[in-house]
Amino acid sequence: MPKAILSYSLPKISSQTVDYLKAHLADQENDTRDTGWMAWMLLDTRNVTLTQDVIAFVRKQDKPEVIGEVLRCVHVRHIPKTAEVLSLIGYGLDSPAEWTRRMAVEAATDMPLGERSPFLAQLNRLATDPKETPEIRGAAVKALKN
Repeated sequence: MPKAILSYSLPKISSQTVDYLKAHLADQENDTRDTGWMAWMLLDTRNVTLTQDVIAFVRKQDKPEVIGEVLRCVHVRHIPKTAEVLSLIGYGLDSPAEWTRRMAVEAATDMPLGERSPFLAQLNRLATDPKETPEIRGAAVKALKN
C-alpha cells in the first residue's frame, strides 16, 4: 500500500490524497489497520462532510479495532466534536472491546464539561465497575474529575 507516500503529504493532506483515500476506504482487501489509517487521514482534513461520511462508514462496518483507531484520532488530533463524533464516543463507551472503551474514555476526557455531560453516566459506570480494567477505571475517574 502506498501508505508511506501518502503520509508524506502532511502536514496538509493534498486533494489527490484525499480523493485516493475516499475511493479506497471501503476496499474489501483492506485490513483493519489500513482502514483505521485511512479513516485517521480523512478525519485529519477537518472537513465536516467527510468526517460525517467516515464516521458513518466506520459505524456501519462495526469493527472494534477500527472504531478504536478513529476514537484515538478524535482524541489525539482534537477532531471537532460533531454530532456524529459525539455519537461515536457514546457508542465506544459501551463497546465490549476494551481498546475501544479506552479510546472512547480518552476522547471524552479532553472535552469541555458541557460537551462531556451526556457521557457522565457512562463514565461513572466505567469508573465504578469492578470488572473493568484498572486503566479504564482510572481514565474514567479522571474524565469525571476534569
